[in-house]
Amino acid sequence: MNKLAKRYIAVSLKREYASENGTELNSTLPKMSPLNPQYKTKKQSVFEKIVA
Repeated sequence: MNKLAKRYIAVSLKREYASENGTELNSTLPKMSPLNPQYKTKKQSVFEKIVA
């Protein structure tokens, strides 16, 4: 897990919810273009795992 992912999770725990908006979640994703058709699916998958 990268440093930005750990920071995102720590901030989410502190405020007691995880946000899928903004750039915080995007920084936890593997390097891939937002234009890639798999990007949205990957983002949703990562968000669901963090929320769980």
